[in-house]
Amino acid sequence: MLAKAILAKVYLTRKDWPNAIAKSREVIDGGYGYALFENFQDIFTKTKKNGKEHIFSVQFEPNQAGNGSSGSTFQATSFTGFTATEPADIISDVALFYDIYAAGDTRRDVSYAKQLLNPATGTLYTFPKPIFKKYLDLTNLATPANVAINFPVIRYADILLSLAEAINEQGGPTAEAYELINQVRRRAFAKPITTPDATVDLVGLTQTSFRATIQEERKKEFVQEGQRWYDLVRWGTLVTEVKKVTAKNSVSERNNLYPIPQSERNIDPVGLPQNPGY
Repeated sequence: MLAKAILAKVYLTRKDWPNAIAKSREVIDGGYGYALFENFQDIFTKTKKNGKEHIFSVQFEPNQAGNGSSGSTFQATSFTGFTATEPADIISDVALFYDIYAAGDTRRDVSYAKQLLNPATGTLYTFPKPIFKKYLDLTNLATPANVAINFPVIRYADILLSLAEAINEQGGPTAEAYELINQVRRRAFAKPITTPDATVDLVGLTQTSFRATIQEERKKEFVQEGQRWYDLVRWGTLVTEVKKVTAKNSVSERNNLYPIPQSERNIDPVGLPQNPGY
């Protein structure tokens, strides 16, 4: 099932919509027991690791990083103890993320915090900019090195949105595509996942506007989960979007592909061409 989920993403990247649809449906309809957590926070809760939404995750245990301020993937750049200093995490330095969430979207406050309470002292810290906290163990903030939150590589919500994207690209939004994205949106706004809700459900979109909405939902859903770069490459918007971050203005079209290692090029006696720009 993991292979099918990854293959669905490969077909999506290659814009092979029929196969992306087929493989995504195999994951969804294959009886593997996957489903969305009812609460977005549960995805990043230590006691619910490897749960029903986690198709594959990098496993983290307490004190794994061992540097006194991190125990999970992004901790060292996001949380260095209870100090009201500006966070190092660049993603919260721009108005592209924290401020784009609509009122009531639970994903914002799961991913970021403007305040954190130190349970050891009872002190409430207010940060000058929102600090990224998706991988913090909120039950053990007094000892941040003990964080043991897994890093999700691919989860069920990704497959739902991938299927919705492929269906839309193949011929425009269908009832199935709407239901897929609406389930993700209902969970985000703390609504029953499988019950239609006029306050959050999408309807009446064109293929173009549905595409734009999928892109926006993925940005909010998967912040700091290693999905964004590949999404931007697939959509052909990498250079435009990355250049919105001042520190990243050296990005260019060559970054849509990785360089081919010279060792691999040497294997081909004719000479394997290098990707453009390298």
